[in-house]
Amino acid sequence: MRFLFACGGTAGHVNPAVGVAGRIRELLPESEILFIGALGKMEMELVPREGYEIRGVPVSNLSRSLSVEGIRHNIKFVSDLIKSGPACRKIIEEFKPDVVIGTGGYVCYPVLHEAAKLGIPTVIHEQNAYPGMTTKALAKHAECVMLAVEDAKKYLDRKDNCVFTGNPVRVSVLQAERDTVNITFSGQRTTLTKVKAGNFKVIADLEGLKKGENVVRLRVVGPDNVTVESMSVQKISITIDDLITVKKPVQTQIINQTSDDSEPYIVQLSQENVAVEGAATLVNKVTGLLARVDAQKVENEMKALTIALIPVDKSGKEVEGVHLQTDKVSVTTVMLNKKTVPLSVPIIGQEHDNLEISYQVPKTITVKGTDAALAAISEVTCETVDLSKVYDDTQIALKPILTDGVTVATDSGNLNCDVTVKGAETLTLEFTESDIVIEDVTEGLVPVVADCVIHVSASGRTSVIETLNREDFTLTASVKDLDAGTHRVRLVCKTAKDLADLEYSPQEIEITISEEAG
Repeated sequence: MRFLFACGGTAGHVNPAVGVAGRIRELLPESEILFIGALGKMEMELVPREGYEIRGVPVSNLSRSLSVEGIRHNIKFVSDLIKSGPACRKIIEEFKPDVVIGTGGYVCYPVLHEAAKLGIPTVIHEQNAYPGMTTKALAKHAECVMLAVEDAKKYLDRKDNCVFTGNPVRVSVLQAERDTVNITFSGQRTTLTKVKAGNFKVIADLEGLKKGENVVRLRVVGPDNVTVESMSVQKISITIDDLITVKKPVQTQIINQTSDDSEPYIVQLSQENVAVEGAATLVNKVTGLLARVDAQKVENEMKALTIALIPVDKSGKEVEGVHLQTDKVSVTTVMLNKKTVPLSVPIIGQEHDNLEISYQVPKTITVKGTDAALAAISEVTCETVDLSKVYDDTQIALKPILTDGVTVATDSGNLNCDVTVKGAETLTLEFTESDIVIEDVTEGLVPVVADCVIHVSASGRTSVIETLNREDFTLTASVKDLDAGTHRVRLVCKTAKDLADLEYSPQEIEITISEEAG
């Protein structure tokens, strides 16, 4: 049988197609498989790497932007779509597939559309919970729509051809125990003098292996006129893992920074995230893709640098054995100069009646920017710091007010307001329902407070706190205009003492009011 696959745009569309193709090869070794992809897209590289032939056709994506550039892009999209139809039809007529399988991407539409017009059965695999535009357009004419998520069915006009299959799983060789084997062979002297190591292949057949560790017997294929006498290794251990693709963030790191008067600045990254493919165990170790920017190559004018990406784990160590969708990114950089200027920090609320508050703030700040931006700066002012609610030693981060094009240099130092509070002490007391005075009771009614414990916390100068006792506090609750029944009533705690802060909990209590007997 001949199978034609259409996929592209992202690894999420390519991997299921390759996974299905691999399974077909296992079940039908004599089958012929061909792929069609979009010219210039990642499938043109990924598919051949898996050992399959792929033919390219002109296909572009649709832009949802209404900008001039977006409109121009969509004109090209329509033009490519018109061109792709005849190109796909030619490939289909030459290959003569028995079935055409689409796994997503804009390239699927012209391929499956032309196949359906020729009366060739078409099959679609949809990986997402919400089907894409291509799937929706083709599903009504397909013999079968395979769904990775059952709920996706409700978004399709036709339901009778939908089948829940899940996503195909691919595997990757995570680890092999050995990579060299010594072979001893015999034959005629004239033959042996001509034989080289490259004339032999040591084969480990992975067919039928399951996820995890497997022991595989090796076999040797060599020239017909020699006899293999022995092998240094008869069996090897091979670990198989799921093959997955996950997008990981691109992280930048400045290296070779030697100047104290300037600092490299990353203006823009060509890609914020890049797809990482490989064994699940290895891919899951990758926390990010590191782009090391050499400070010696950054100039005073904006410049784009091409930087190699290194997959790293959480400790910054390189993770080997994974494949990147792209192994380089473009990093737009500029060298910013530094300038140290006075720092003004407005402070309010430090005059507490009961506490002595002192603070320390930095006198200067180091900023970075272009020469023109820095020339206009002689002083930097911070947002106002309010100390009116500060009762304990603390540290408050300062927020400098900067003009466009100017940022704080990384070596600017401590940008905090360090606050010290003296004379502050806290006392905690407990009260019960019997300590509460009920006010504004209507004649003929009797209020009863439910059992409760009230925690009162008082803060202030030590000299004031040391003299405090329970009699210095009043707990009151008003039941004005309340009728018979159970009510939640606000509790009020007061003192005549000169405190810095007074807190209490709960601030509501339960009171049951009943009519006076007789």
